[in-house]
Amino acid sequence: MASSVTRSCITLLSLFALFLAPVSGHVFVKHWKTTSDSDWQPGQKEWKLENTAYRRASDSIGWVGSKFLTANKAIVCGASHTPKGYVAPSGGKFFSDADESAGKTLKVQAGGKVSLVLQGDTGRGYPHYHGHILAYLGKCGPSPTACQSFDASTASYFKIQEVKDGVTQLRKHYSSQLGGDVWDVPIPKDLASGSYIFRFEIITWGESVQSEGFQDQYYPSCGQLYIESDHQASANNAPSIKFPEGYHDGNLGPSSTLPGPTLYSESRRRRSLHKPSKSRHRKSLHSPSKSKHGNA
Repeated sequence: MASSVTRSCITLLSLFALFLAPVSGHVFVKHWKTTSDSDWQPGQKEWKLENTAYRRASDSIGWVGSKFLTANKAIVCGASHTPKGYVAPSGGKFFSDADESAGKTLKVQAGGKVSLVLQGDTGRGYPHYHGHILAYLGKCGPSPTACQSFDASTASYFKIQEVKDGVTQLRKHYSSQLGGDVWDVPIPKDLASGSYIFRFEIITWGESVQSEGFQDQYYPSCGQLYIESDHQASANNAPSIKFPEGYHDGNLGPSSTLPGPTLYSESRRRRSLHKPSKSRHRKSLHSPSKSKHGNA
């Protein structure tokens, strides 16, 4: 009788501990598509890389901790092993490496958009309530296959989207048919054609437990795009960073400035505002106005 009671107590305690344990709360890109390729394509969990244009997810679909941003290549596109329940850098295979490239590349027209289906725990979208959303592009080269054997840590990345606490918007767009939250990323209309690494990232705060160091959780992932365009504008003059050194270690917060460079669209707007007007320049050269104090 006593042993039966003991076993019952142990079972109840185990269930209670399970109830109190943190939810795994991981997220990955389940499907993606572009306005030029309207069929949903496999995302990170298509383990045969030759069948997808999106690079892999980690074995635990985990995150990169904010203590390990500056020197760990996992922040570029993720890594095969992400620690859970303790503080350590992510390791294993780095998905930025050339031999971890996906075998395909999705086409998108400049000015089009990329759509993503983000799945969390089974049957759910993104499991956390808060998080910043960012998206970058880094050029691989001019050919349609340039990203298919490319070290993504060598690219310079310019930011094409940032939404502070965008997860609150993301969670409103759950699709039961697709099994995840749907999110769109517009592609700038004035980019030059070529192959680009599409780097998508969610940064969640306040979810890491003590054994994990109370770190912010970074979920980076990388797809491969070929942008079709008639424009010759180069993104070389856009503010950009390289990973991993482009981010600084440490936690953010709800009101923190988001990491990375100025948005591409904002930098273009600023440059256009500071560009001298040709008509005014000609007037100043050929039709100088007289001083109100008269000629010297």
